[in-house]
Amino acid sequence: IIAQVDWATRNGGKTMRYDIRYDPAQNDSLWGNQTKAWTVGESNVGDPADLVNFVKWVHNNATYQACSYALILWDRSGDYYGGDGWKGNPDDGTRPRGFLRNVNPSRDVLELKELQAAMSTIKTLLNRPLDLLIFDSSLMSMLEVADMMKDSVNYMVASEAAEGPD
Repeated sequence: IIAQVDWATRNGGKTMRYDIRYDPAQNDSLWGNQTKAWTVGESNVGDPADLVNFVKWVHNNATYQACSYALILWDRSGDYYGGDGWKGNPDDGTRPRGFLRNVNPSRDVLELKELQAAMSTIKTLLNRPLDLLIFDSSLMSMLEVADMMKDSVNYMVASEAAEGPD
């Protein structure tokens, strides 16, 4: 598993990349002593280039060459229409349609049109559609989102409901 995490407060707010491998000696820990980490510096998860650069880094690294690739995107999200699924936060027309909310002062959000463009670029990079796109995020299984991803991914897994905090 290769992960990129844009920490809000841990590691000085820096973005980190992790190579996570199962360690049978650490029976209950995914973060065993087989984990490698790299500091990337500050990133903007609301910028589609950030997502493309991460996938490009993984794909171009000979250590991580694979026959199949899955991409899991985790964060709170707003739906296609800008709502966030919670009754206390109805759509007021000002919320962006997307997710991967950056916590830096810019408050940038990866909007769905930007994600669609990033996934198209990733398809070109891989020279084929991504095998599996997983949204660990609320409200992303809308037909409109699936339609936006259909040309760039083979399979999409997403929640139709508002997910609670992880």
